[in-house]
Amino acid sequence: MWYNKKLFKLCVTTLTIFLCIYMAFQILPFLATFLGLISNLIFSIIIAQVLYYVARPIRDFLVERNVPRILAITLIFILLCICFGLVVMFIWPFLSEQVNEFTATPKEKMKEVEGKTMDFLNSFNFTSLNEKQLQESLIFYGKELMQYILNNITFALSSLAQIASYLIVTPFLLFYLLKEDYGMFSGAIDIFPFSKRKSINQITENVDKTLAQYINGQVLVACIVGILIFIGYSIIGLNYAYALAFLAFVFNLIPFCGPFISTIPAVLIGLSGSSFMAFKVIFVVIAVHLLDLNLISPRIVGYTLNIHPTTIILLLVLGFSLGGFLGLFVITPLYAVCQSIVRDVIEIKEASEKVEG
Repeated sequence: MWYNKKLFKLCVTTLTIFLCIYMAFQILPFLATFLGLISNLIFSIIIAQVLYYVARPIRDFLVERNVPRILAITLIFILLCICFGLVVMFIWPFLSEQVNEFTATPKEKMKEVEGKTMDFLNSFNFTSLNEKQLQESLIFYGKELMQYILNNITFALSSLAQIASYLIVTPFLLFYLLKEDYGMFSGAIDIFPFSKRKSINQITENVDKTLAQYINGQVLVACIVGILIFIGYSIIGLNYAYALAFLAFVFNLIPFCGPFISTIPAVLIGLSGSSFMAFKVIFVVIAVHLLDLNLISPRIVGYTLNIHPTTIILLLVLGFSLGGFLGLFVITPLYAVCQSIVRDVIEIKEASEKVEG
């Protein structure tokens, strides 16, 4: 028949594709608004999940000592409010003051850093390299990176009200997670056949274990590293120690690349003082990093995700491309969860094949 001809099918397929593209562009503004609302909800869910895994050991500790669960959750919320109040009263003023002071005169600071960087590079004899080109490249990329970091810090500080509005739903999510764990999602497991529910429970338990180990370990290690960095920067007399230590804490939540990223602003600020100060900054960072690798992480985390560093770098590039800074923090645990699910599915399938065989 004429409607079975290849040319007709090709034309219909092509027209259908163009119609879908046209419809997509028509609904794009509405889709963007919808995705914006969803992204705000996802941000709240991520914060609630992180706080849940951090607070769950405290809740379990209290419940094991015959404290009623609701009372234990109430005590956790009181503790969180006290911690938040202490941060706002004692840490935030110093942090915001240092960030505002540094962002107030970025051009002057960068000119100062540029001059010190050139003096530092001139102390070496680059006989086999194009010294001028190397200097210009280092200064250009350093300025670009510093300006990018400053812009994001300034944006974050100016958007506290907006961020707070995103977090309105977070306490409610955290309360129900602590109250019922994942019991409120148990109905989702009921949609699977009865014979598969045991396997699904095993998968969800392993995912929960993976997330708990990763989040608790990363947060605790990042806190310790941030404190050590602050102590080290204060001892050597580096300016903006509070802000740089906070930056170190945040970026240490990103595996592998985070500590290196947080070092760059500190070295550039050190260069604005003297070359020797930059060397002292590098010494502090290396000392803390060695402590982290050999003492802190092995004792606190006690496990590895078994992800190759090259894979982590590719994941971070993908995460940043898809979700910006938030993507950097989310992509690695998301990959670990997918890895855990795939591993469990393969093991369950192999076990069922052995039983059938």
